[in-house]
Parts: sequence; C-alpha cells; structure tokens
Amino acid sequence: MFDANSSVKKEPYAADGCACLCPLHVNPRVLLKKRMIGDFKGAYKYYKSRVLFPELISATCSGSCSEKSAGSKSSYFITNIEKACANAEIQQESSKGMVLSKEGKRAAIIGGGLGGMATAAFLRNNRYEVHVYEKTEWLGGSFRQLAPRKSLLRELYEIADMPGVRVLYRQRVDTMDICEVYDAVCNTGIEAWRTAEQPNLFHVFGETPEAIIAGAIKAGQQIVKYLNG
Repeated sequence: MFDANSSVKKEPYAADGCACLCPLHVNPRVLLKKRMIGDFKGAYKYYKSRVLFPELISATCSGSCSEKSAGSKSSYFITNIEKACANAEIQQESSKGMVLSKEGKRAAIIGGGLGGMATAAFLRNNRYEVHVYEKTEWLGGSFRQLAPRKSLLRELYEIADMPGVRVLYRQRVDTMDICEVYDAVCNTGIEAWRTAEQPNLFHVFGETPEAIIAGAIKAGQQIVKYLNG
C-alpha cells in the first residue's frame, strides 16, 4: 500500500528531482504536503496551475520523468498523487465576470488542438482577449485520436466557453494576414515551423501532451512579455 510519509522519508530528493525532469515542473512534494493536511482544493489548484488540464494530463502523461529516473520508485507514487488531485471532488473557482486587460489587446490562436487551447487558457488567465481559429468543427486536433477517452476533451471545451475566449470553427486563416489584425498571434498547427517570422508571431511545439502544454505555457509567457513590452 502506498505510504506518502514513508516515501518522502526514504527518497528525500526524489520529489524535487522529478520536478526538474517533468516538462511542466510539477513538484510532487507540494502536492504531498497539501494532500496530507487535507487541503485537497489547494492541491488541485496548484496542480491545475502547472498543467492547465488536470484530468487530461493525469490520464495521458507519458511518464518522461520515470524514463529519465530509472531505478527510482518515486514516479509511481507521483503519478498516483497527480491522479488523486485531478479526481478530487472539490468546487472549482468560478470564472464568471472576469475583467479582461485594460489595454484591450487581443491575441489570436491558430489551431484549436491541445496546444492552441492551452495557450488560450494561459493568455485568458492573464486577462487577454483570445480568439481561436479552428479549421474543423471540433476541438482537440490530433489529440482526438490519441485520447484514451473522449471525455478528456471536456476541459478543452470548458476553456472555449470562458468569458474572453472565442472559438471560430471552420476557419482557415493566412498567418501573415492575421498578424496584421491582432496584437499577437500563436500558430500551433503541424506546419507552424514553415511560417515566416514576424515580431508578433509565436509558435507551440511538442510531441507528448505534457510537452505540448509546456510549449504552450512558454509561448504564452513570451506573448505576455511581448504585449507588456
């Protein structure tokens, strides 16, 4: 049976090491501490702030940290902790009535896949209006074929329904043209690397779900810095 206390004592540096190996830098020591004192809401809030889509990531994480830390049992209980946080029955904070940026700056996301919606979530949380251009009639992109169950896509649609986010379906756009209309643009399509560089154009790359979200967060941080510059 998994014992959080004994695991931490036997591997005092394992949690911090896994945080460094994790593309999203989730520190299981923080999760353990909050869970052990019964702060389920705090654990979930921290986990969500790191991964953006808790249920999706906890179900699809490729375990890159376990591959890089062979011989350590820490990855086993870290995965269980993440799943426990994602499955905790807590009341999530309401996002209704959120005040957007006073500057009125807008960002466009090309592609409503995992990377696109993660970038949209990050920018929306930083109070920017976001428009997502999706060429199909649904969200998820290539991840729709990889998801172990379609219910995991629910978190993507929750972002689409939030104030400040608008998804335009069946819309094919020219990257260069859209760069002239929006303050910042993020291209997340599989051919993003082919587009010419523009000062306000950013990209998201990644192969695994956690790497894609890590790339989206990085792109979001770059966009915020650019818009605040």
